[in-house]
Amino acid sequence: MSEIYPRSDNGPQEPVTCSNCNWTGTVEQCQLLQSIEERISAGEYMPAGECPECGSCAHLTDEGIALQQGKTLYTDAQIAAVFWDYLPRDPENKDRRQTGYGTKTQQGLAATIRRLGWTP
Repeated sequence: MSEIYPRSDNGPQEPVTCSNCNWTGTVEQCQLLQSIEERISAGEYMPAGECPECGSCAHLTDEGIALQQGKTLYTDAQIAAVFWDYLPRDPENKDRRQTGYGTKTQQGLAATIRRLGWTP
């Protein structure tokens, strides 16, 4: 049985979450990973540590991954603002713009942009 200490490239305060019990915390709060070779497969993301609540693998949040990659996370409002004024207004709905993917609210526009992978 192997043990792996909680890890982070940017320090112990990086945010992590457990997808099993929805616990959130920091890498510093995670426990040692027990039997790692039995818990993950090749190609999977390496867990940051073990959840202190339920014992499942805890992984970096999107914010933590962005920190590791040196990226900034943008809010939906920031993403939509980049395109909003350049899109034609929908004549029937004042809160919508026309796109090649249908008419969108600001939130819908941001979701479409994220799905297409256009975020920085």
